[in-house]
Amino acid sequence: MNPPAQAGCPPLGFFTPYSFGEGVCPPARMAAALAAAGQTVLPMTDVMGYWALVPALRAAAAHGLHPLFGLYAPLDEGFLLLYPDDEAGFIALSRAASAYHRQAAPPAGRLPAWLHGLAGRGRIVAVGAASLETLADLSASGWKPFWGVGPDCSRARAEEEARLAGRLAAPPVAVALLRFAAPGDRFVLRILRAIHQNALADRVAAPQAPIALDPASLARPFAWFPEAVAGAAAFAATPTWAPGLGTFHLPRLHDDPDASLRQLRELARRGIRDRFGTPPAPVEARLEEELAVIAALGFADYFLLVHEIVVAAEARGHRVLGRGSAANSLVSYALRFTHVDPLRHNLYFERFLNPGRTSPPDIDLDFSWRIRDEIYEFLRRRWGDDQVALISTHVTLGGRGALRETGKALGFPGPDLGRFSRAIGHLSVADFLAQAADLPRARGLPLDNPAFRRWLKVAERLEGIPTHLSLHAGGVVVAPGGIHRFTPVQPSSKPVPMTQLEMHGIEAVGLVKIDLLAQRSLGVFADVLQGITPPAPVRTETPATPGTDPAASPSRPSPLPTTPGASPEPPGAVPAPCQPRQAPADLAPTPHGGRSPSSPTGLPANNGTSPKSAGGPHPGATEPPPLTVLPPLPPDFADVDALAADPPVAKALAEGRTMGVFYIESPGMRSLLAKLRCRGFGELTAASSVIRPGVAESGMMQAYIARHRDPRRRVAVHPLLDEVLRETYGVMIYQEDVMKVAHALAGFTLGEADLLRRAMSGKERGSEIMVRNRARFLDGAAARGVAPPIAEEIWRQMESFSGYAFCKAHSASYAVLSLQLLWMKMHHPARFMAGVLDNRGGFYGPQAYLSEARRLGVTVLPPDVIDSGWDCTVSGQTIRLGLSFVKGLGRACHDRLVAERARAPFDGLADFLGRVRPDEGEFTALNGSGALARFGPPAACQMARIFDGAAGLFPREFSFPAFAARQPSAAERARLELAAMGLMVSAHPLDLVETPAGVTTSNRLAAGAGKVVRMAGFLIASKPVTTKRGDRMRFLTLEDREGPFEVTVFPPAWRRFGAVLNDAGCVFVEGRVDADWEVPSLNASRLAPLRPRREPDGSPAPTARKNSA
Repeated sequence: MNPPAQAGCPPLGFFTPYSFGEGVCPPARMAAALAAAGQTVLPMTDVMGYWALVPALRAAAAHGLHPLFGLYAPLDEGFLLLYPDDEAGFIALSRAASAYHRQAAPPAGRLPAWLHGLAGRGRIVAVGAASLETLADLSASGWKPFWGVGPDCSRARAEEEARLAGRLAAPPVAVALLRFAAPGDRFVLRILRAIHQNALADRVAAPQAPIALDPASLARPFAWFPEAVAGAAAFAATPTWAPGLGTFHLPRLHDDPDASLRQLRELARRGIRDRFGTPPAPVEARLEEELAVIAALGFADYFLLVHEIVVAAEARGHRVLGRGSAANSLVSYALRFTHVDPLRHNLYFERFLNPGRTSPPDIDLDFSWRIRDEIYEFLRRRWGDDQVALISTHVTLGGRGALRETGKALGFPGPDLGRFSRAIGHLSVADFLAQAADLPRARGLPLDNPAFRRWLKVAERLEGIPTHLSLHAGGVVVAPGGIHRFTPVQPSSKPVPMTQLEMHGIEAVGLVKIDLLAQRSLGVFADVLQGITPPAPVRTETPATPGTDPAASPSRPSPLPTTPGASPEPPGAVPAPCQPRQAPADLAPTPHGGRSPSSPTGLPANNGTSPKSAGGPHPGATEPPPLTVLPPLPPDFADVDALAADPPVAKALAEGRTMGVFYIESPGMRSLLAKLRCRGFGELTAASSVIRPGVAESGMMQAYIARHRDPRRRVAVHPLLDEVLRETYGVMIYQEDVMKVAHALAGFTLGEADLLRRAMSGKERGSEIMVRNRARFLDGAAARGVAPPIAEEIWRQMESFSGYAFCKAHSASYAVLSLQLLWMKMHHPARFMAGVLDNRGGFYGPQAYLSEARRLGVTVLPPDVIDSGWDCTVSGQTIRLGLSFVKGLGRACHDRLVAERARAPFDGLADFLGRVRPDEGEFTALNGSGALARFGPPAACQMARIFDGAAGLFPREFSFPAFAARQPSAAERARLELAAMGLMVSAHPLDLVETPAGVTTSNRLAAGAGKVVRMAGFLIASKPVTTKRGDRMRFLTLEDREGPFEVTVFPPAWRRFGAVLNDAGCVFVEGRVDADWEVPSLNASRLAPLRPRREPDGSPAPTARKNSA
């Protein structure tokens, strides 16, 4: 039943900040202002978008307003306001918004193409004579037409428009469009528009809009047209349709939920047998317990969907690494989402899923960066274009950005912008204003000056204003019945569009996201595994969805159309519940990480046929398609304890020699492993957690190290606490530790303990819920004999710790991959380092990894046009760099090179140039990299002779600098390599500088503990830090020929010598050797650049810049 029409004029439109440059007031603030003004409706009409839908729905509910949510459609002249009255109408508007954002340029003609095909029920308000003519074109849609009268409409214009509106039977409505909730908002919008236009604010005008929001004030401009005011009141009395909040909408692989659960049980049992052989009783019991919870919560289809994704990745020869809380689940382990045995490592399923949780499960999957786009494409083909989308993130102005951009718009000079930007650091503007008097870096700022205070206050208002959409790190949704039931989409940088709603909005409307994250180290894993194992066997596995007859499943959507881009449903129709479009036929066998010969993406080519039935098998298939599985893992590779006990692995782990190994290669992590003398999987998992910023800054990391190394420091608090925290010596370092303590000391069930953990780490920390939880904890502890003061102290520790605790299952998942990669490094160093170099993206630059390879006894050679492929090649203990390292070499030139090389060997440089035809830049880079060295004398020396005898050989004239007719010197060779590849193969950076006598090498640093030493090194990592007093300092990692070493530059030394690092890559350092648990580092008192060596002709040799590390 609709609410009665109110007296006076309601607003029919409102621009939120998502109508970029049209509004600055978020829905919550506007709703509060409207409710205070006596209005009964909250409108929202952003420019062709529902970005603010969820905040607006919540704001309307919080203030007792009913929603009037639609879209503002700009036309060449005038505009339309479109409001959906049912789900089909909302879907139609979502499709229209998506089409609007796909267009490359404004369409020609009176009716934009994106407005064709409106369906369902809705209302259209046309403002302006031209838009009324467009309204005539939309008459066939069935949407109700209305004549919108703006506050600036004159009587004469109204008479003209009234005649056309009469022919359309479009009653008049007064259109009040809101932008401001308070008088100061107009100036803030002016600043925002100036920022968008990169102009000064005094040259930009803010649009007109009402400030007084009460019904009488909004009616005043329409006093001459009371019928329009009454029409607006009647119009606003009918709420619009929008998706509901709080109900899950899961994709379905079966119409019958019991069928999904049966299939999940079958797959899980098969996986358990693969993992355990004959499963022991505790495994059987845990599996049944988890399946019961999954069934009760209705998430079986979600697990089947994720399983399909995992199988699709494995079919491409790549491993998937599930992380986060999903690793607490035995079902996840059985289905190969994760690779940590949750029973063996004491991981609680309730941390992942329990009957008390109101949020859906969150399964994060890491893929090799090489195949993630293929997985997106697999999902799109599997479920259909209309049901798959990536999740957007709404990028907003941060404190520093708001301050700088506001200052520019207000005309403040550059020095003032720089001073204030440096002073605010990473604080919000509000926090900066509150803390500025106590911040050393804010001393001397004119904070009491009215002009500066105004600047800061406007910046505070603009902080959090959205600036644009970007892609979420990996979130993807499969939407039941189509994504447009919930949100419009916009083009993304991937082959799949992104949602207008961001992650929290997607979850609020009930869609369950899956995070598909690209990870370089899984590319390393696949590359090394492919190189050290024989070809994989082929096995057959039943995909998650068996074939069904379409007649037996009337709710399934029709098959995929054979015409690309065609839609299987009529525009605006409410689709059937979400079903897959076809069986996972994309799971055809391919080489390890290779591509199907039928398709450049590695997916089978579309044969133009539709599947027999939606969700059925591949067309014509009587058996499920065969799957290429991962190459077989080495013996005991799944046994993390055996891996950690492997002598080379154990030694490298205990010494922190883990450069290149995912998750454990940073300077801080290598140092921590050495301090712990880390020996096992459990210690590695703990190390991955205690190094997190919150844990480390709280002192928990130092406490853990001390108790690990010195048993005398393990202080007993209470026997129950000592028992549950035995593996971490009484130190809480995991989120699961909060659950353990609440369960053991106070009798919480594990599900209740997880809810307590979530409350402690979220917005409920100071709420009534926490007051009740505290009382229950103390009562439960007392019932178990825990003295009140001890219980109080334990509660305090839990509360203070929970805000920064880390998920143990996440650390354990990553620790498995770390150990496996470390095993690869120690047993197959050349293949491993080649994989690290090829996949890029490690903590350090390629120069540092070249040095590490050589320390492992690996020979590294430059690229070679005779032998090199795109990636590195490995022969024994030798790596030949791939042609991908040659900067500026296009893929087309590479492909011509490979094709010509396969056709016939190159007969010298002239033959190579004539057949491959590189351009000038490509030739220069190939020559500089050493890739042409097999053709004899330096290529540059041969060019004159080649040109003299081959006029017209090249498409344009070349002009190469040439050396004299001799081999280049070592320094010249290094200069060419550095220019061509950004790294040096033939020399270490220290070979090219003058090193002072008497320097200490990194392998002798520990022996100098407590002494002042001098060292020389090449900078490979640098971490800036701001102290609590606001002073700047730096942690440096340098390397010499023996290995890396750490340098701490405290504020006094940084102030004096920090500028040394602006240009120098090779640095001289003097300082005292400090040792923490026998792990040395250098406390620098002096830094200086190392001078280049002199060439025989007196010229300086090149030096590697620090960014080439």
